Amino acid sequence: TKDLLDEYKKKKISWQEYENEYRRIMINRGAVEDFINKYLHKSHICLLCSEATAHYCHRRIFSELLQEKIPNLKVIHL
Repeated sequence: TKDLLDEYKKKKISWQEYENEYRRIMINRGAVEDFINKYLHKSHICLLCSEATAHYCHRRIFSELLQEKIPNLKVIHL
């Protein structure tokens, strides 16, 4: 959410707190299952973000959630 990202950017919460809350939100919303149902039939999927690396990025967190559901999923961070 915008509020969650703002809290992290304003240093009101740590990256670990952001990551934990982001995971909780995605799980509670059923976002991973929705994503799988919508896109699993595709051969290649690209998640985009403006962060320079995947370490401090929501796309990495989301891809890890996907890998928990699809263990053989291959993720490549460009």
